[in-house]
Amino acid sequence: MIFDIYFIIPLWKIYAFNTVLVLITFWTIKLLTKTKLNLLFSFIIASINKMLLTILFVYPIIHFDGDKQGLIVTFFIIYFIFLFFEIKSFQKVFDR
Repeated sequence: MIFDIYFIIPLWKIYAFNTVLVLITFWTIKLLTKTKLNLLFSFIIASINKMLLTILFVYPIIHFDGDKQGLIVTFFIIYFIFLFFEIKSFQKVFDR
């Protein structure tokens, strides 16, 4: 059960991290589209940056001796929820 998991990284930090990732992605795309790059190419660059930052954030969980599976599942459930809303908002931009 989720409540039985010992959190190395508190949930509020996971939510804050994912919020910052989404804001960085939007900022990167806005900045790169001003330089006349393709919007899709800008999204790919922002996604790669997001993946690298996620690896750095999850690094302490990887080297934890306890229940890694629960921690990683908890992190990525939140990550994919944020990703879903991010993609939905980009769809609105792409449809214009």
